[in-house]
Amino acid sequence: MESVLLPSIVTVMFFLASFAIERFVKSSSGALRACLASVGRVGAKWNNRAFGIFSGLMFAAACVHVFGLGELNVVRHPGAFESEHQCFLMQDTRHGSQHDDAASVGSRERHWDVGFGFVWDHLAHLRSGSVVDWTREDVGGALMGVFLLSKLWEFVDIVCVALMGVPLGWHFRIHHATTYSLVWTSLVAMAGFGAWPMFLANTLHHFFLYLYFGGIQLFGAVLPVTGTLQLVLGLAVGVLALWRRFAGGFDCTPSLAGEVYCFVMHAVFFVLWLHELRHRGEKPKGSKAD
Repeated sequence: MESVLLPSIVTVMFFLASFAIERFVKSSSGALRACLASVGRVGAKWNNRAFGIFSGLMFAAACVHVFGLGELNVVRHPGAFESEHQCFLMQDTRHGSQHDDAASVGSRERHWDVGFGFVWDHLAHLRSGSVVDWTREDVGGALMGVFLLSKLWEFVDIVCVALMGVPLGWHFRIHHATTYSLVWTSLVAMAGFGAWPMFLANTLHHFFLYLYFGGIQLFGAVLPVTGTLQLVLGLAVGVLALWRRFAGGFDCTPSLAGEVYCFVMHAVFFVLWLHELRHRGEKPKGSKAD
């Protein structure tokens, strides 16, 4: 079974860091606290705008990849299209594309084992030739890798909010501490099952959410819809993954623990999100749902 050390460490570190930053701010003197709050406000403003734009670009790129590149290199590398749709970027490389050799397959497996270094394999393929040499697998692998790494960037948001002295809501804290491990689980332990729909829903929601907190108040009206959509979709993927396991016919032998984790975490997020919607407008930014 694949190693879960890295995502576990990241989750624990993020939880501890969120409490540590809160405690540090609360114990600071008045002048230092005011300085930290100023840094947090400026950081949050520009981080929200940058991450919102980034999310929009990722959503657009994923739309092009999923809906506009259906024939990309199917003739040149006929295995790539089938590979992505069956197993995505699995450790099981029996369906790998024709340009894979033993060394690159072994490297990709090791990268998957540590959680996120695999993206560089696909970026190396993109850099190594012209556009006609790109495969659907390479483009998708690079996009998914950047998406996974962006979950580390998201923690900047919780740092800024904590520096402002705003109490961190439980949804906000739990989401930012576990989102990296959840995406990692989806890609590795669940063999990428349902990864693209969740990618699209999450980046679309983050586009509106972060730009809303970055100053575009008009986007606030769509947040209940996009936020609910991504969580319902995550629950549906978890249920369908478990159903496929017990119904048989899933070629990639994903991890049962990963499937359960995905379902449970989306259920937790959904309950916290509904609670937040009921109290919408009553809490500060620290309760922001994403």
